[in-house]
Amino acid sequence: MTGAALRLVGHSDCELCTDLHALLLSDATIAARGVQWLELPEHPELVNLYLFRVPVLLLGEREIWQGPGDTQTCARVVAELKA
Repeated sequence: MTGAALRLVGHSDCELCTDLHALLLSDATIAARGVQWLELPEHPELVNLYLFRVPVLLLGEREIWQGPGDTQTCARVVAELKA
């Protein structure tokens, strides 16, 4: 697995963001790896990139998921982690 950080860009008051975070942490592989929460207003360098697109999941600097989670989300994220 790659050593890049798994980071979720979002807002704590965004239901889609918190739901995706909970979904990701419900998967044992992802939970063991950890998901760093990036509160968008606290990271001005990310605001122009993601203000209207949250939630966004990054692996290192690479975007690997955008939008609400669905039945395929965790499987895709685990596949990215193993790549």
